[in-house]
Amino acid sequence: MRSLLVILLLSVSITAQYVVYGRVTDQDGRGIAQVDVEVRGFACMKPVHVETNAKGGYSVPVPACYAITVNVQHPDFLASLPNTSIFLYPGGGRADFVLFH
Repeated sequence: MRSLLVILLLSVSITAQYVVYGRVTDQDGRGIAQVDVEVRGFACMKPVHVETNAKGGYSVPVPACYAITVNVQHPDFLASLPNTSIFLYPGGGRADFVLFH
């Protein structure tokens, strides 16, 4: 019985999914649609690309990784704050960006 419990716990932790989400806005706080959001996990997932919705929001399910990087870019904007990457540790989390002309 004890080994069955250990196997069940391991299978749940291996397949655990988390979410990285956030919003991309301009310097006036308006959401920006169609921003390319790239999410990468160190040694645990291939890069995933999504576009922000009409209000600038995005959401990406990710596996349990040691660290996740989130990068944003849009051809009409030159820079983002924070810089192009945010590191999130196991459990996913929120990554918001402000883009500047």
